[in-house]
Amino acid sequence: MSGYYVGDPCYVIDDARWSDITFTKDYIPRIVPGGDFEGLEPKDFCSALYHQHWLDTGKTQGQMENVNVKWEQGGKTFTVEVYDSPGGDATWEFPRLTDDLGRKVSLDVDAGLLAVVPLGACAVPNPEYYGAIFDSYPFLEVWVDGEYRVSLNDVMCDDGCFECEECGDRVHMFDMMGDGVGPCCYEGEEE
Repeated sequence: MSGYYVGDPCYVIDDARWSDITFTKDYIPRIVPGGDFEGLEPKDFCSALYHQHWLDTGKTQGQMENVNVKWEQGGKTFTVEVYDSPGGDATWEFPRLTDDLGRKVSLDVDAGLLAVVPLGACAVPNPEYYGAIFDSYPFLEVWVDGEYRVSLNDVMCDDGCFECEECGDRVHMFDMMGDGVGPCCYEGEEE
């Protein structure tokens, strides 16, 4: 099966193989030099993801940018490209982008991750129900220019940001102070 799924990997990775090891604050620091989890091979997706993040950065916490996880499905090994979703759970809408099935792209996020997953690595029969499908390798970018944004195939998402009517700065909808004014220009009552 050729092609790629784009979306939260939790929807297409086998639930039984998603997270067998609970990553608690007590467990994460026990990762030892050399990349072993104290003799435990990372067998579930979350363990493999955190393990690779640690190997790439030396950090057990922090933003994941372009972590390439080796993942076995059906006797074959695939590379899954994973990113933190800015802001965690959300829906990233791309009203000016369609996938290769001709559908408007809308990416729901539940595990706080976005990923490019080869279709052969998907354990569900219909991955198109959960995200976008592309025939060629898609270009996914998160935290575009240091901002709370996601870009897919060079199309920026409709990220809930607006221009402040006073100064023109981009302001996320949750930060708007009302009447189209952002905190950058808000002149509230002084206490």
